[in-house]
Amino acid sequence: MSTTSTPPDPIKTAQAGAAIVSGAGGAAREWALLAGRRYESGLRGLVALAACRTPGDLIAAQAAMVCEDIELLASSGARIAELVAATAGGAVRSLDG
Repeated sequence: MSTTSTPPDPIKTAQAGAAIVSGAGGAAREWALLAGRRYESGLRGLVALAACRTPGDLIAAQAAMVCEDIELLASSGARIAELVAATAGGAVRSLDG
């Protein structure tokens, strides 16, 4: 049994590559934004920790920091996943169409 395959269309391949590069740039920007937001959140958290007067205040400040970190990661992670999915879809459409 012999199978033959046709070589990939260079135009479609280039279009798919361009879609992937564009999407990777968007994901990289989102990661950079996450890092900046996380940095700002950490600074706010340190200020809150420095203002603590009781162990209860300290625990509350730490809990708030953890919650904010989780929220930042979840929202950015969802956005990055959307960008990656859209990028993959665009690349596939370039190859198919």
